[in-house]
Amino acid sequence: MNNIAFGATRKLLEPQFSPQENGSDSDSESGSSESSSEKKKKKKAKKEKKKKKKDKKDKKSKKNKKAEKKGKKKKEKKKKKKKGDDLTEAMRGSVSNQFGKYGIIKAEDFFSKKPEFMLWAQEVRKVNTDILGQMQLKDLFKEYVEDYNTATMPSKKYYNIQVFEQQMSNKRRKKKAETVIDTALQSSLASFDDEKARRDEVLALRAKKQENQISSEAAVQRLRMNKEKAEDMKHQAMLKTQQSMLSKAGQVEAAGKISERLNPNKVDYAERRAKKLDGPVGFQPEG
Repeated sequence: MNNIAFGATRKLLEPQFSPQENGSDSDSESGSSESSSEKKKKKKAKKEKKKKKKDKKDKKSKKNKKAEKKGKKKKEKKKKKKKGDDLTEAMRGSVSNQFGKYGIIKAEDFFSKKPEFMLWAQEVRKVNTDILGQMQLKDLFKEYVEDYNTATMPSKKYYNIQVFEQQMSNKRRKKKAETVIDTALQSSLASFDDEKARRDEVLALRAKKQENQISSEAAVQRLRMNKEKAEDMKHQAMLKTQQSMLSKAGQVEAAGKISERLNPNKVDYAERRAKKLDGPVGFQPEG
């Protein structure tokens, strides 16, 4: 009986809910769940869209950088090529300007350039010319002619040894004279002795006069050498003309003698000068 009473009391105390109220709570919970899911989807879609936009931008930037780098390389290559072309052109111009700087010689000038050629062969090519035959000498002289005409010798003495030695001698004298002048001037400035200053002044004037005299002598020497060379070339031309005339006239022996005189392998410079002083061979046509 007590149990029945307790059960009735408990039933009265429990809250009473209607079926309508229970349905409303269930719908509310369902709507809240759907709203949260939608928000997540929208957030995810927005994030993906932002990522795609960023990837597209990065890709475009990378492409632009690549194109810029390629263009820069192409520009540098073009610039390098232009620089190389300019250098080649400059070298060509330099070579053309050097040609004939010290004159132009031919194979026929063997005897007149023999001292310079022999010195060049020994010092530059390290060749003992005494053991060479005529053909070997001719071939070596061709190389000398090429270096001479293109002005590519390592020293000026291989063009004209006499002029070179004269210039070196003048330089030594000039240097010595300048030393004397400097010493004299320094001494005169340091001393207040009128007599000593006068002597130093006279010494300086003498040294200056000697320097001017050396310059004049060098000019005369160059003029004389050029005159001798011109006379020698004129004499060669005359001998060749006589040889041609004798050959045409049938005087083979006389023409042969002139040919021997013109042969650089048989006649050295001293012999040629001696023959030049003897005068030309007379021309007497047969009649």
